[in-house]
Formats: sequence, C-alpha cells, structure tokens
Amino acid sequence: MRLDCDARFTVEAARAAFSDVETLLVEVEQTMYRGAGFGVLMTLEGVRRVRSARVVGSVTPNVARWLEKLMMGNDAWDGVGEGNTEVSNYEPWADSER
Repeated sequence: MRLDCDARFTVEAARAAFSDVETLLVEVEQTMYRGAGFGVLMTLEGVRRVRSARVVGSVTPNVARWLEKLMMGNDAWDGVGEGNTEVSNYEPWADSER
C-alpha cells in the first residue's frame, strides 16, 4: 500500500476481500521519508479472522503489530481494551503524521 496515495478501495471492499483469508501480507511504501501518515492503512481496520497477517515496510513496529493483531482478531474485538493486553490503550493513528 502506498501511504502517499489515496486507497483505491473502501473499508467495506477491503473487509469483503481480505477477511477470512489464510495469509495477508501488507507491504507499506511511501515515496519519501516522512512523506505521509498512516491514514490509508485505516481502510484495513475492518478486516478480521485472517489466519496469518503481516505488515512490513514504511510503518512503525507498533502500528504494524497492532494492525496484524486486529486483522487476525474476531469481529468482537475493536483493537483496544482487554481483547489484547499487548496493545491495550494504544492509539495507532495518533502518530500518523510521522
């Protein structure tokens, strides 16, 4: 995914295409260092029940791990709170303007 371009799909399209897949690798890129925030990654927040999700590239480790855990979670978990203690109270998009 290019961070410096608009996503070419909606949240609903991403959910329909990627939920319940076996493996999902998201390669994050931007054309220049600190050239964009993580906003385009928000289109993947609705993806769930991925057996193995990996986020690599131009993204902070905290955001990458949080998004992986979110995509591998179930429909009930919204990415915060006791659903996953490793990422409790983490606000991934707070540092989106890197």
